[in-house]
Amino acid sequence: MKKICLTFDDGVESHYWAKNLLKDNGLKGTFFITNASLWHHGDKVIELGMNEDRIDFDLLAEFENDGFEIGSHTFSHPNLTEISSDHIVTEICSMNCILQNYGIKNLRSFCYPAYNVDQRVFDIVKQIGFKNARTGYEDRDHGWSRWDFKKPPEEPRPKTTYPTKPEQNRLLIRPKGIFNFIYKYEDFLDDFDSMTDNEVAVFVFHGLKEASLKKDFEKVVSFLKDKKDAESINFGDI
Repeated sequence: MKKICLTFDDGVESHYWAKNLLKDNGLKGTFFITNASLWHHGDKVIELGMNEDRIDFDLLAEFENDGFEIGSHTFSHPNLTEISSDHIVTEICSMNCILQNYGIKNLRSFCYPAYNVDQRVFDIVKQIGFKNARTGYEDRDHGWSRWDFKKPPEEPRPKTTYPTKPEQNRLLIRPKGIFNFIYKYEDFLDDFDSMTDNEVAVFVFHGLKEASLKKDFEKVVSFLKDKKDAESINFGDI
């Protein structure tokens, strides 16, 4: 059976609506939370209709109680490859403490901010004790993963398959699709159809306030809710 993991980055208000839609349709999902208000302002964010506030942390325990997973996405969402090792530890552990103070009991998954990871960052994430961690198509925010692109890059979109071998590292899991203005519902369908039995596919969403992004998410939920050959899982269950 195909396993589908829906993940949500940055912890914004529309993710509470997304959680309830998933719950109503018997699906799961993992929400990676940062303390930073990444989508609150910015000319391009506002121009694209993606501006929204950070989620109310008082709601996070409800996610876990409803069967969803809360993961860590650092305190301020820095490029971890550009800061000191001590700063990396502080960024991750500070966010972990905040989540635990808001009632999160099962903190086992991590998401690299803007997908940035190198060997040093990887080693620290491993040492802290996360079970699974997600990056992007590449180990940086580039090309097809860009949230602000309206036209696809010239290079083909990277294709990922997980697991390609049993020992593949769980701290460098790559998504099959990152939803934005250039990766849409039709691309998701193509990726789903290309999956083999027992393959795990991770898909990434950010804010869902903007109308076309919200509509694509609704289509994904409608598609998955009745699929007999697919199982919805949390990221930590990979």
